[in-house]
Amino acid sequence: MHSVLLENEGFSVCNALVFVVRQGKTNQFGRTEFGAFIRSKDFRICPMGACAFYLFWRYQLENESFPEFRKSEDWFNVKFLKSGKDPTKSIDYRTHKASIDLAFREIGITSKAKKHAARGSGARMAELAGASEDQIRRLGRWNNQSMENCYLTNLPREAIRSLAGFAPAQGSYFLQRAAIDPTLALKQMIFPQIESALHKNQDRGISRNDCS
Repeated sequence: MHSVLLENEGFSVCNALVFVVRQGKTNQFGRTEFGAFIRSKDFRICPMGACAFYLFWRYQLENESFPEFRKSEDWFNVKFLKSGKDPTKSIDYRTHKASIDLAFREIGITSKAKKHAARGSGARMAELAGASEDQIRRLGRWNNQSMENCYLTNLPREAIRSLAGFAPAQGSYFLQRAAIDPTLALKQMIFPQIESALHKNQDRGISRNDCS
């Protein structure tokens, strides 16, 4: 998981959160694939916000040990969706499905699909918002060609914009809530381990880019 700055998207700074996917139901042969998203105009369905709350729960409520970031080995094996108390073990199929079942029941969604329900609904949302079929295929990793795998960024920006609630064309990205810049003291209250890790790495001569 890493972030990529998308330039010329609009008035707000636009960072995409990118996930590297090397296995799954549609990828059983270890291909390197990518999933990505940006902050949504509607905070209620913002995937960036969901990730932030999830990581907040792990590191500040569940008190999971914060990675040191001294070297790649300190955090490369940490799984985003972990299994139990072991942060290096991926969530298993049954646990993943059971969590989605529970979430669907709580909010009254009936669906035959469970783990892949979001793939279908996401494609339809992007289509209704104006994203092209080619962009939807790339975002959903349904049609990875050699050129896409080897030479392109693998970020279908039209589809990403559409799913985030913006026009497919470049230049419309603006988040009113991002115009409010919290104080440094308030920022440091969230993930305070980050400042400690940055100071340690600066003392060792490690750049911020190595830890981003």
